[in-house]
Amino acid sequence: MTDKPITERSVIIADDDDVVREALADLIADHPTFVLAGAGESGWEAAQLANEHDPDLAIVDVMMPGGGVDAVALIHAERPVLPVFAFTANRSRRTRSELLESGARAVFIKGDGTDLLAAIEDLL
Repeated sequence: MTDKPITERSVIIADDDDVVREALADLIADHPTFVLAGAGESGWEAAQLANEHDPDLAIVDVMMPGGGVDAVALIHAERPVLPVFAFTANRSRRTRSELLESGARAVFIKGDGTDLLAAIEDLL
């Protein structure tokens, strides 16, 4: 019996909070199939990283410069097949709805106890 080969998936992250960005980078680094392709501090950087690195997924903070709905919409417009996962402390149903309508695959709430990477794997 042979094991299935593990396919690496590249990830970009964008969050203006250094601590959160570093924690996300550490989560990616510790995951057996995810590889960090790039990290940024704004929605504009997230869009630039998506175009430069052609990642398999993007994790984008909502409350950062150039973030939120605009960043998700920009990334989705330029790379419509790229799964974008919004990561936010905002629990507003309206914001969640706007993010999903703008092209986010899912919206994750910071600090809600969800295993972020396991949840992403389930959605990929």
